Amino acid sequence: MRDVLEKSGLGDLVEEIFPFTAEFSHNLVTILDKEDIMGTHHWSDQSLVERYYQSKGKKFTRKLSKSQLEAQHLKEQERIRLEKQAAEEADRKKRAEEERLKKEREEQARKL
Repeated sequence: MRDVLEKSGLGDLVEEIFPFTAEFSHNLVTILDKEDIMGTHHWSDQSLVERYYQSKGKKFTRKLSKSQLEAQHLKEQERIRLEKQAAEEADRKKRAEEERLKKEREEQARKL
């Protein structure tokens, strides 16, 4: 690229545009963060792959790595365990309430 600029008559600017040293490179670096890009029409919540599949009318399914699949499996197992635990707790409370009502009815029957 340096050669192209020198041949096109921009030899005096070559060092500033493509320096061999880092002397001018701090002026050439543009830093964009997420907020900067979100303010443009180039921002999208979808990845390029997702947008490509959408333009073709297909549904994109993300392929997960082995570790991601394992993490997803563990998460699903934890969810099932918590649901089972909640169901057991609800059943225990229901049985305790039924037992309490049964004792109340027995005491009322004794009083009569």
